[in-house]
Amino acid sequence: MTKIYVERELSSSRRRQTRRGADKFKFLPIDNGLMIVTVFFILCGLIFTYSSSAFASSVYFKKQIIFDIIGFAVMLFLSQTYITLQRIFKPVWLLFITWGLLIWALCIAPAQNVHRWINFGFFNVQPSEIAKLSLIIYLASFLSKKKSIEHDNLQVLIPALYSVITIALVAAGKDMGIPALMFCVAAAMFFIAGVPFWKMLC
Repeated sequence: MTKIYVERELSSSRRRQTRRGADKFKFLPIDNGLMIVTVFFILCGLIFTYSSSAFASSVYFKKQIIFDIIGFAVMLFLSQTYITLQRIFKPVWLLFITWGLLIWALCIAPAQNVHRWINFGFFNVQPSEIAKLSLIIYLASFLSKKKSIEHDNLQVLIPALYSVITIALVAAGKDMGIPALMFCVAAAMFFIAGVPFWKMLC
C-alpha cells in the first residue's frame, strides 16, 4: 500500500510540475486593436513602396517585404519576452546608449552639412532612427508603471527631461523632421498616461 501511495504522489507531483511548466511558457495576450492597426500600416507601406517602384525596379519593394517580415517577427518575439528582458536590460540603459551614439555622430565630420550617420565600415548607423525607438520604449516602460501621474509633477519631470535631452541631441544634428515627430509621439504618450496638456506646456 505504501508503494502505491508513493507512486500516486510522484505521479501527482509530475502533473503539477507539468502544469507549472505550461503556465510558465504560456503565451501573453496580444492587443487585437493594436495588431490590426500595425498590419494596416504595414500594408499601406507596401502599397506605397510598390506604387513608387511600379515603373522601375521592384528591388525596393522586395526589400521592404523582407524588412516587414523581420520586423513583424521581432515584434511578436518581444511581445512575449519583453517582461523577462526588461528584468535583465533596463529601457533607460537603451536610452543612455542612444545618447552616446547621438553625441558620437555630432563629433564626426558632417556629411552634406548634417550629422546623421556613423560609419562602422561595413554598415552605417543613423542614431536618430534608434533614438525614436529608444524614447518610445523608455516612455512606455516608465509610464506603464505609474498608476496616476496626473497630480505628481516629480514623476512627470524625469521622463520629460529625458525626452527633451533625446530630442535636443537629435535636433543638434540638423535633422528637424525626426525631432518634430518624436515630440508629437512623446506628447501623445504623456497625454494617454494622464498628463494634461497644460502641464506639458508648463
